[in-house]
Amino acid sequence: MFLRSLAKCFYVSFFVLALTACGSSDSKSPDVPDVPDVPDMDGDTIADSADNCPEVANTNQLDTDDDGAGDACDTTPNGDTDLDTIDNLADNCPVTANTDQSDTDSDNVGDACDADIDGDTLANAVDPDPLNSESKYHFDFFYNQLSSVTEAFKAAVVGETVTQADGTIDIGVGVDSTTLDLGSDETGNGSFDVRADYATTEESLSYAGADFSSATPTLTDVTVSDDNLANTVSLSNGVLSFTDETVTTSLSAWGNHNFIGSGRVTLNGASTTLAAAQEAALSLLSFADGASDNTDLNADYGVVILDTVYGNDSEFPDTNEVTNLFSVVGVFGFDGAGALALSAGSSYISGLGIADGFVAFLTDLPATTGTYTVSPTGAVDLVIAGESSYGFADSEGDLFTTGDPASRMYGVKLGAGNTSASLANTSFDLSGLVIDSSNATLNVSTYAGLTATFSADGTTLTIDGSVDKAVAAFSDSALPSVATASQAFNLTSDAFTVADNGRLSPITFADSGLELEGFIAANGGLLLRVVNMETAVGGAADPAGLQVGATLNPLADAPFDGVTPQVCDEDLEVVANCQVFRDVADGEFISLLFPNGQFLAGTWSSGSSGSGSTTTPITADVRAGSAPSLDPIAADTTVNITQGVLFGFPQAL
Repeated sequence: MFLRSLAKCFYVSFFVLALTACGSSDSKSPDVPDVPDVPDMDGDTIADSADNCPEVANTNQLDTDDDGAGDACDTTPNGDTDLDTIDNLADNCPVTANTDQSDTDSDNVGDACDADIDGDTLANAVDPDPLNSESKYHFDFFYNQLSSVTEAFKAAVVGETVTQADGTIDIGVGVDSTTLDLGSDETGNGSFDVRADYATTEESLSYAGADFSSATPTLTDVTVSDDNLANTVSLSNGVLSFTDETVTTSLSAWGNHNFIGSGRVTLNGASTTLAAAQEAALSLLSFADGASDNTDLNADYGVVILDTVYGNDSEFPDTNEVTNLFSVVGVFGFDGAGALALSAGSSYISGLGIADGFVAFLTDLPATTGTYTVSPTGAVDLVIAGESSYGFADSEGDLFTTGDPASRMYGVKLGAGNTSASLANTSFDLSGLVIDSSNATLNVSTYAGLTATFSADGTTLTIDGSVDKAVAAFSDSALPSVATASQAFNLTSDAFTVADNGRLSPITFADSGLELEGFIAANGGLLLRVVNMETAVGGAADPAGLQVGATLNPLADAPFDGVTPQVCDEDLEVVANCQVFRDVADGEFISLLFPNGQFLAGTWSSGSSGSGSTTTPITADVRAGSAPSLDPIAADTTVNITQGVLFGFPQAL
């Protein structure tokens, strides 16, 4: 009876276990509370109040970034450090907010945090066009060429420039422009593409026969149109290399908006040379943004001008010159509104022929004022003493370049606060265009290979290194044959000063005619005029050559044509084929078989400068107004006059 009653109790009240409630058949069942439902919207057995994704089933409750939102429902499961709503693993700038995720060079680094947005290897901070790997650039390539063949010699000043004869520069919407494309793949490899019309110029003299008496002048200024002239380039460590050239031409960064250096950049070829040819070239590229105006030039600029005229200059009818040189150092003040002031002039002018010449120093400039116009293209028109000089400036006005077929004017923006201390222990690589004129030879060089180092107190300068020159040595019996030669430098200057604006006082060197004058630019580079004037007086010089019996075959004449013979510098009993050669030494016996079948055997003579020959620097005398008379040049006297322009590129500390 008891068990039956107990079963009945379980049947009626389910889980009520208190046996005392079933003590009699008429007892009542107590009230049992309902068990509340636990909210679980996603049905993952995790109560909504504890679920880190209450609307998305995620029994494992994984929360990678520990932000309280489970991975299953977190839009940034790996975190969003920069709070730009992009998951850290997908964000191309995980610590820099950039919701748009723009990546110009497709390198998986967003523009907002990419140090090189366009991928051209130029860091944004030094890239004049940081959003584009292909940018517009102006160009100017300026050459001095010497070339020769039997009974012919040519000296030429040649230019290829984006500035056309009327000052026009092609750039803008719907106009073919010249561009430098460094690619966006971060290799720095690309092309320099000339699509704009440009000018080629040549001012030259061609001689025929045995001397300088018969000359044919050439003057051309032609506009060239070409759809696309492409030159392969590579940029590395601030050096832009043109790798299509026979010898790679390298231009160094001049600030952030220009590349400058020595060497040819071949376009269509601006001139015709004879069989043996050498040249010295100064080439530059300047960035253009198509939005320039007069305000781009709004400062004082240090200016150096170099003008070269080959042949007799009609301005000096009393002398018969082979080479005329004119160089200027000055300060040009641009007011940003079209007015120009000229000051602090320093000019050398010279002309030398075989028998006579002249040289002078001037402080007067053509005028004290002028005007200028900078077009949106970057084209510059300087009007001084009523004459225009056309060229261009870079978009920031760090550098301007103007000129004509025979000359170039380079101007660099000056700064303030320069002192000798700011120059202390700084070194610069030099490069430019230098002409050595003489009554005995004509040489051209770039001076690439020289280093200028300022002393610990910044008051002296050491020039060191070696330069290669194109050499055309004169002869009494034939026109010059063009060859090459080297010149070594190791000179320390006298003390000099630097003005607040960066103007350097003339830098002279003891017992030398070398003089440097110019500027420290606002961007830290150098712009210098180089001058060297000397006379050598003494006994007649003995020429170098091969002595065969009683006959001397001069080095300057055929069959050598200025090229020193070379002999093997290895032991032929040890090596089968000689690989190392050297110039023949003085007093050495040699046998030579020339391509034309001529055979010569004799003793080599390196020549001599003549008994009692003395070299006297005359640059200081010329500057002081006491230059020696060169009309005529005295017997047994060689006059050497060098003028040129140099840029200095700071070496990394």
